[in-house]
Amino acid sequence: MKKTVALLLLAVLLFTAALPAASASGVSLAANRTNVAYGDSVHVSGTYAAQAWVTLRVIDSNRQLVATDVVKADANGQYAFDFHIPGTAAPGTLTVIAGAGNDTASQTIALYTDNGGAGSGDGTGGTGSPGSSSSPTPSASPSPSATPTPSPSATPAATAAVKPEVSTAPDGSTQAVASVGDSDMRQAIANADGGPVTVAVAGTGSDSVQVQVGLATLQSAADGGNGTVIFATENGSYHLPVAAVDFAAIARELGVSPDQLTVNVTVSNATPQQQGQANNAAAGSGGTMIAGAVDFSLTVTTTDGRSQTISSFGSTYVSRSIGLNTNNVNPNESTGVVLNEDGTFSFVPSTFERGGDGNWTATLKRNGNSVYTVIQASKSFADLASHWAKADVELLASKLIVSGVADDEFAPEAKVTRAQFATLLVRALGLGEESGKPFADVAAGTWYSGTVAAAYAAKLVTGYEDGTFRPDAPITRQELAVMVAGALAYAGAEGKGAKPVAPAFADDAAIASWAKPAVTAIAAAGIADGRDNGRFEPAAGASRAEAAVMLKRLLQKAAFIN
Repeated sequence: MKKTVALLLLAVLLFTAALPAASASGVSLAANRTNVAYGDSVHVSGTYAAQAWVTLRVIDSNRQLVATDVVKADANGQYAFDFHIPGTAAPGTLTVIAGAGNDTASQTIALYTDNGGAGSGDGTGGTGSPGSSSSPTPSASPSPSATPTPSPSATPAATAAVKPEVSTAPDGSTQAVASVGDSDMRQAIANADGGPVTVAVAGTGSDSVQVQVGLATLQSAADGGNGTVIFATENGSYHLPVAAVDFAAIARELGVSPDQLTVNVTVSNATPQQQGQANNAAAGSGGTMIAGAVDFSLTVTTTDGRSQTISSFGSTYVSRSIGLNTNNVNPNESTGVVLNEDGTFSFVPSTFERGGDGNWTATLKRNGNSVYTVIQASKSFADLASHWAKADVELLASKLIVSGVADDEFAPEAKVTRAQFATLLVRALGLGEESGKPFADVAAGTWYSGTVAAAYAAKLVTGYEDGTFRPDAPITRQELAVMVAGALAYAGAEGKGAKPVAPAFADDAAIASWAKPAVTAIAAAGIADGRDNGRFEPAAGASRAEAAVMLKRLLQKAAFIN
């Protein structure tokens, strides 16, 4: 039996050693080792676009993230990472992936649980190497105390790998709790080099994973990186922009000093009840779930056990990532969604990335915590068969942003009212409804009162000088431009990728002075191109097709969709 296992491991090693790194159009990757043991250091280098950010991910044979880092390529496009093999990694093969978005390259290396299986240097020498007469035999993963310590010359990635304690609840669900101390963070902070610090918890198989970190340690990690700390678990990853939470104010509310606060990030699989609600919501929306429902939460606790839940981040969008359970993903027909209290789904700004291992990940961006999942749907309308806006409208319909006037009819040339477009903007930004009555003519209880109030709170709309909003009036193209420009600013994409000079319209003089800056801004951003006659026609009513196309361009400019 031992001889058989040894021969199998030798075959895997010879295969992976001969396998070239997979390469996408613009990324090259080379690891300096083809076989490693726990605690070994691996150097990864390659080329990408000059001054571009490159992300490193290392996935073990159980498809768990065991190392991650980010670095900026130099002026010649050269980048390099160093990471060490944590004791939490599953034995077998590790997939090393580097790149950005869909542009990635990957390479596999063999991981042994016995130091005899790892050669020195480039992995071609030492006991148990391919040229040796003996091969290592796999053994059980070492305990954390038995994990070899990397040599002082090794440079670990900006990741603090922590091992949790796992317990079982009376209902049979499992919870993993990991505490992060200064010593866990110190090396990760030292190697952040301008990128985010990551706390990685892997290999638990738990329904819920909670990471506990003292506020002072969390803030030092944020200061040592780019302000964001990533919590990577097998249930999903949470990207926390630390400055988005006023921890000092929370400490005052709880009557303690900030150094007495512990921050708890919890990423849990949805409860059976939530999963049932999600299944019903998917069926009701005409979509199919392609990921499990995941609950992301953030709480702060004091040393005496009091706690406060943080459910909103104001206007700051917080990213969380969920792995998809299919490799047949079309980003144009897929979207992240939030499970609402009434059991329905709403669109969440989300982008999709396929890693070098072929697995897809969705990154959802929203300014609040809740239960999220990913669905895939395809929606079409008969009256768009040959329409110029067909692709954009059906993309937004598949993402639950726009809907038809009937199941098979969109009415692309019909006019849009001010309330309708305000509602579309609120939906596209992933915002929830608000209470209150900011305008005299927006009565409580109308279908649009909550979304108009949300648009007002987000400074997307201001209304007229007489204090009215005129919700049922057709929106003009210049009014639409003002709302879109406000959404662009709210999403933090104002001026992002703008053209050096905005296009001039033949009827520039007809654009109202209060709308001119907005029209210029969205034209420079490529969101508005004017009509076929070279005119903007600011006072003309906007059609449903025009509104949808502007929304789609807005979402792409803000990186809220692919």
